[in-house]
Amino acid sequence: MNLVGFSQGNSHLLGQIYNSKQNAVSNMASGRREDLARSDSGAFSFSSRISSQNKMDEVSRMNLQNMVSYTQSQSQTLMSASKVLQRMPELASLASNGLMSDTDRENYNKEFISLTEQLSDLSKSKFGSKNLFGAGGGGVDFVKNADGLDYANRIGLTNDPDTGSILGSDAGGGADLNDADVIPDGDNSHRSNISSSSYSGSKATSIFNDLTGAASGIGWLKASEDAVSLAYGWSPTSDAFTITVDSAEPEGGRVAYVSYSYNTATFQADVQQLVLEEKDFDPPYVSGDRIIAHEMVHALQAQNTYIGDPTGDGISSANWLKEGLAEFIHGGDSRVRGHLGPDPTDDEIQELIDTIGTGNEDWSSSDQYAAAYLATRFLHSEIKDAGYSDGIKHMTTWMKTQFDADKGSAASGFNAYINAFLSSRGYSNNDEFITAFKGGAALQPVSDATGQSLALENVSKVTLSITDTYNLGTVEKAQEALTQITTLMQNVATEMAKTGANMSKIEAQVEKLQMMTLNQDAAYSRIVDADLAGESMAMLKADLKLNFHISAITQAKGISQNVLGILFN
Repeated sequence: MNLVGFSQGNSHLLGQIYNSKQNAVSNMASGRREDLARSDSGAFSFSSRISSQNKMDEVSRMNLQNMVSYTQSQSQTLMSASKVLQRMPELASLASNGLMSDTDRENYNKEFISLTEQLSDLSKSKFGSKNLFGAGGGGVDFVKNADGLDYANRIGLTNDPDTGSILGSDAGGGADLNDADVIPDGDNSHRSNISSSSYSGSKATSIFNDLTGAASGIGWLKASEDAVSLAYGWSPTSDAFTITVDSAEPEGGRVAYVSYSYNTATFQADVQQLVLEEKDFDPPYVSGDRIIAHEMVHALQAQNTYIGDPTGDGISSANWLKEGLAEFIHGGDSRVRGHLGPDPTDDEIQELIDTIGTGNEDWSSSDQYAAAYLATRFLHSEIKDAGYSDGIKHMTTWMKTQFDADKGSAASGFNAYINAFLSSRGYSNNDEFITAFKGGAALQPVSDATGQSLALENVSKVTLSITDTYNLGTVEKAQEALTQITTLMQNVATEMAKTGANMSKIEAQVEKLQMMTLNQDAAYSRIVDADLAGESMAMLKADLKLNFHISAITQAKGISQNVLGILFN
């Protein structure tokens, strides 16, 4: 019998048995399979993935719980707005009474204006540092950022003559904004600097000569036609219109306007006249070319597009687009700066942007024109970012091509253009574009460990900021305000429905995550938790084996001593 070999073999086995016992003891002490990585690498890898996913899902669930609070805050704020709106139509109805004195109506108007201020304050509510309504950056970021209008370094400077329009050359010598060529804004306009040579005799005759170029006049009309043709690709058609210099209208109204009518079936227009108010128009007029260019955009848009249905939905007037294009032809930075000053806050920029409303209201106030100009600048940038270097001109020439081919308004309007060329920008129609410009991109919280976002409805603000238009100063204005308030009350109901839909989505996702976590915890437990009965049995087996082998070694040592004793005796 090789006792030495027997002893060495048992020592090796004793080490293995001891390690087996230690593993069993360790697993029982921790309740986990501590040796899982060694004993089952596949199960260990799978359990690690489950553990990581559970942790990420837990973070997502906490974020979604915060979104519940955010959405509840939206709902409560909208309820407050609803209470304010319930009082406003009462005041508007009272002020619509034609028998009421102006003094009494003004008392109602003061309360009405105060309520509009309350609505404005509610629309600016925040959850922490995040706006409750219009959570995205939109127009504010575009106006501020260096890759947009870079307001602080461009528009905000008193000596900046640029507009970022797409026409002309920078006579003032300042830095360009987004485009290679800009027409100077304000007093630097190169056509405005031409002094009138026909300002003599009858004022109306002088204005007419400067428009047409007759009698050595400036020729504003032809210059404006050329400007619009160059910038937008629109040209005068055979649809002749009358130029009227109105000497009867008292001073203080519109300086100039274009009148046209359109067929309600085809939405094609007939331009009737360009009217200039003599008492409001004084050549040599520093902004004369700007006014004529503005009105020429309206005239040529009516001749080259379906101006009766600019979006193609048969309903929306899209006055923002009409007036924005008219402002964009000569630039409106000076107008914007007049409202915002050199260093506006985000809230001040947002308030100006919000005056765009739905984009379909009647346009009358300077802040509306400024907002429409900014929206058009934003659109110009969006088109270029989508890969069309001509920007706005790409859209206007496309509209003319569609119009000339008699495609119909639905296939030729702004909505069709968005779907054909701007689908990558995240909106699909005029309303969604306005929402994006106003910063209404909905928050998209991460919903689970895969990084997928939960698509929530954007909840828009409800406000009545254009108090120059909507007030109770006259019976007519009170009636207009009443109509607008009715729309706002419908808007509140719509936005409340959105918060309800968002809440339902969030809570459903939270419940889903909770269920997934429970199931994954159970799967993880089945993989990594120790089998106490099995581990107890393994420890018992190890003890028995240890005792057996120790006994065997002891007996072997005794035998070897007996043999040696016999040999030596």
